Amino acid sequence: MIDRRVFLAGATAALACRSGPVPRAIEDGVAALRRLQAADGSFPSPVVGLLRSGHTTTPLAALALLAVGVGVDEDTHRFLASARDDEGALGRSGLGIEYPVYATALALSVAAAAGRPEAERAPLRTFLLGQQLIDGWDGHPAEGGFPIGARIRPSPPDFGHVDLSMTRTAAEALAADGHPSSAAALAGVARYTRRSVGLGGGFVYSAPEPGLNKGGCTDDGCRSYGTATTDGLRAMLACGYTVDDPTVRDAWSWWKANLDVKRNPGLQEGNFKMFADPMRGYWWWGAAVVAARLGAPPGWLAALQAEVAAARRPDGSWANPSALQKEDCPVVATSLALLALSAREA
Repeated sequence: MIDRRVFLAGATAALACRSGPVPRAIEDGVAALRRLQAADGSFPSPVVGLLRSGHTTTPLAALALLAVGVGVDEDTHRFLASARDDEGALGRSGLGIEYPVYATALALSVAAAAGRPEAERAPLRTFLLGQQLIDGWDGHPAEGGFPIGARIRPSPPDFGHVDLSMTRTAAEALAADGHPSSAAALAGVARYTRRSVGLGGGFVYSAPEPGLNKGGCTDDGCRSYGTATTDGLRAMLACGYTVDDPTVRDAWSWWKANLDVKRNPGLQEGNFKMFADPMRGYWWWGAAVVAARLGAPPGWLAALQAEVAAARRPDGSWANPSALQKEDCPVVATSLALLALSAREA
């Protein structure tokens, strides 16, 4: 079996042969992630206590490495397999609940992208399908969405917490997995996502919890904003919709009208304007995906990626100055940056 250090060193050397600021930033970011990797193949957070088990950060880092063409070593796949509990979920370590739906969906996306065997993918898929709020939720604002993934599942009408970010992450994983049982789940995602349309035609964070929408709300509804709109668009694309769909078309129009390479747009006022800068990495990734999949004004994706590349630290990693959204963690921020830098227009 190829040693992890030898494999990643060779892949990093291949990246170094390319020219330009973006390939160099990718090379630096890969090297930075390598330095953050533990001996067991995991990528635990060095600064965020909740993420120190590596259950969420490891599949995020692995997805980033796959996206830039480096690949993932066997130690990391073994770690992800060992992190599953008896229900197939990651994120339920002895340290507490660590975003099980996020962690498990990211792990399924990694397994699908890496072509891992069905025996590794099936437990992850089964957990996700069992979490979606479908049976008994007809007509509820949370119907079709995904909760956080606690052992005690929500039961109508108490949904706990459901949002478009978790739902999009699960949808993309199920779509990448391509298993026939995912079709009904993706149809439910589309129903939930359509309920998350905000003022202006973009999306908002949570259909059943208006108070959590970072764009703020008025008597007329909640305002659309950047990261929610990229999540909504990505969820709809995962469900097989195109720009021929009115919901997708309207959200894409909002997105194009509010582009910003520096910060999460649509958060310029109200109590949640503090989230404009702390969510820049998540915005970069989502915006880059939308630009690559649907298109953007000429040169915009290149400008975004130049901004991402310029924001890396002297050691080649990324970290947000703000801890508000956990992007102060270099594993999280570097992975998000690499994912944004990996995007290419079709």
